[in-house]
Amino acid sequence: FIQNGSNLNMIEVIDGGEVEEPPAATMVNVPLRNASFEQDLNKDGSIPGWSSLFALTDNVSFEVSSERAKTGSKSLKIVDKATNETVFVQSAQIPVVAGLKYTASTEMYLVDGSATFFIRFFDNTGKQVGTDQDGVNIIHVRSGHGAWQTVQAVVVAPAGAKYCRLFAGCSNYFTTSGAYYDDFKLSYEVPQP
Repeated sequence: FIQNGSNLNMIEVIDGGEVEEPPAATMVNVPLRNASFEQDLNKDGSIPGWSSLFALTDNVSFEVSSERAKTGSKSLKIVDKATNETVFVQSAQIPVVAGLKYTASTEMYLVDGSATFFIRFFDNTGKQVGTDQDGVNIIHVRSGHGAWQTVQAVVVAPAGAKYCRLFAGCSNYFTTSGAYYDDFKLSYEVPQP
């Protein structure tokens, strides 16, 4: 390099040595009940580990279906024929730790229309904590028809969170003749020391 405008000085270059990369985050999978809908229905016809968020009508429905599956032989099928009705299925409560980063995902096969996947966090009393944000914890899928696609939400569990639920369905303004969900997953990132 040039110093004082006229002298050319040499900079010593050390050969060798290794650049240390920061350690990759460790992800831990959280067990989910009936995440792929392979379990037999309960005696009352309900789906083990899942429940309806709203009343069903002739226009909105859900069922365990053997028409399509990403893995195994079954998946959850959502149908919504009306833009003014809503259908959502929710998972059982899943314990979480506030402050940890969670990745929730599902495999979705969307025949047509639009459908939604989301995660919400709750306190000990069942009250939602944190706010819903499109594109963060609520993922609307409007494309990719006719093929399985991974739908994912990455969210830090907010203060006061004790458990979460995963949701699949179709909201107001959306319709679909078939949205199939399979292989729900939840994992969290172990903080590095």
